[in-house]
Amino acid sequence: RRSGESPLPDTLRRTGAVLPPELERHVRLRSMVGEIVPGRGLESFAAALDAAAEEAVREADMAVVWNGGDLHPAVVARHARAAGRALLFCESGLFPRTFQMDPEGVNVAAAAARIVARTWREHAPLDLPPTGSGGAADAPPPRPWRWWITVRELVEAAVDEPRSRFSLRARLRGLRRGAARTTPLPGGAAALPERFVLVPLQVHDDTQLLFHGGWVDSMETLLRAVLPAAADAGLDVVVREHPVDAGRIDYRALESRVPGALWTRTRDLGESLRRAAVVATTNSTVGLEALAAGRPVVVCGHAIYGVPGVVPVAGSPGEVGPALRRALHEPPPAGDVARLLGAIHRTLHVDAHWRDPDAASIERVADRIEREVREHRARGRA
Repeated sequence: RRSGESPLPDTLRRTGAVLPPELERHVRLRSMVGEIVPGRGLESFAAALDAAAEEAVREADMAVVWNGGDLHPAVVARHARAAGRALLFCESGLFPRTFQMDPEGVNVAAAAARIVARTWREHAPLDLPPTGSGGAADAPPPRPWRWWITVRELVEAAVDEPRSRFSLRARLRGLRRGAARTTPLPGGAAALPERFVLVPLQVHDDTQLLFHGGWVDSMETLLRAVLPAAADAGLDVVVREHPVDAGRIDYRALESRVPGALWTRTRDLGESLRRAAVVATTNSTVGLEALAAGRPVVVCGHAIYGVPGVVPVAGSPGEVGPALRRALHEPPPAGDVARLLGAIHRTLHVDAHWRDPDAASIERVADRIEREVREHRARGRA
């Protein structure tokens, strides 16, 4: 994409093909993230994109896709599997300066998740200090860089390139919303309670919720389960909005529907983690930061680090209360947590970063791609 090339054709043949049912949730995600009104036009585009992906994959030995949730990677992954091609899913790593690479998916959908659950005791401990960044991902690019990209896309959009115009609209929306991220919420600066559950909200249209959250399909579902369970355990609740959602979704109506919590946006995450009695999340990277900081964590739904015996898992709303009590009164040994972190890091990650890759990082990513091709061919021969 940086070289100006698209992995799939810009002009798609409108074949009249019917949208495959397995792509419907990916169409819904595209309409949410792109702020597009869903309808026959979007479905027709997805069907045409699916046909183009089938043709493109036919000539490939391997498909490498990002996340797998959006339409482009979803149609490519679908046809790569159908054609028996090697496949790798990539994502930002769960730890700083890491890159997920897995043949089945990302995070809890990865083959690595099953390996971690089975072999975590065999791994050397990983000593990972908390970043306090609101997630293990690195901080966003500096403001001058973001403005330079905006100016460049403005120039490109002036020459009437449809992709550039779409990218520019998204960039301008991001700049407008940036100011909201640093605006404190009313009452958000109040003193933290004595004993509380920290609930870090996740991006409302993230695939980690929409595809991998289990029974947690929204932040409202999570809060409606955690608030009464916390009250029964004698704990207050502190809700931390995700900075990426600032200016994108208004939680004031949710606050009125699930009252009784302190809502924050700009408070230092490190302080909240240190003070929290327990952290309740679905699969946020803040959960990993909390584990690294020695704080008890409860997984509501599915997470790659939700390994029974180390991290209590609530498989339904009714299990949140018991999971909170286990986290508070039966914390796992620090060595077990460190081995679990080591297993996740070594099984799922490549030491590289998508935003600022150096030569060594690129070499490690290339090695991982080549290894998967070799293993895929070996599996085919077997």
